[in-house]
Amino acid sequence: FAVFSHWVKFFCVPAVIVLFVLLSGGESSAVRAAIMGIILLIGKGIGRPANMRNIIAFAALGMILWNPAIIVSDIGFILSFAAVLGIIYITPAIKRLVKADEEKMGPILRCAIESTSAQIAVTPVILYFFGSVSPVSLPVNLLIVGTVPFATAFSFLAAFLGVISGNVSAIAAIPANAILQYEIKIIDIFASVF
Repeated sequence: FAVFSHWVKFFCVPAVIVLFVLLSGGESSAVRAAIMGIILLIGKGIGRPANMRNIIAFAALGMILWNPAIIVSDIGFILSFAAVLGIIYITPAIKRLVKADEEKMGPILRCAIESTSAQIAVTPVILYFFGSVSPVSLPVNLLIVGTVPFATAFSFLAAFLGVISGNVSAIAAIPANAILQYEIKIIDIFASVF
């Protein structure tokens, strides 16, 4: 039974990830995350250690081979990979700079360091394409980024349950809506000030 359960997870989780990408409209950031997530799951399933540098390179190569124009025409593609590269390469430097202990570091500090790393990495891209960077982008990200996985999970759950029952789906959508309203409020507050 344990072996059967293992193989069910091995195949079902990637299937759910692909379904999520389709439901989210196939945006570059979602596709990138899906490819990396599936590779990580496969590696874990076959007992191979994860090398994030190789995984992100494989994901980028696969997406570029599928659509070579994406590298110059899709800003979301460039921003998504820049953010992940920032987390992979800049995060360790910031941890050393602030002398953060990996074992004792809490989720808030970890989130702050990774958000800062991603922001540093995407700033040149934003400046190139848009000509300016908002001075409040980092604090806004810090206030919002931790809520995004929950909003995504509840939204996906509501969409899935919608196939079964509209009423059940509406109930599941309540927390997703609350989180999204919080995110929008934060954005509106900072947008009105700056």
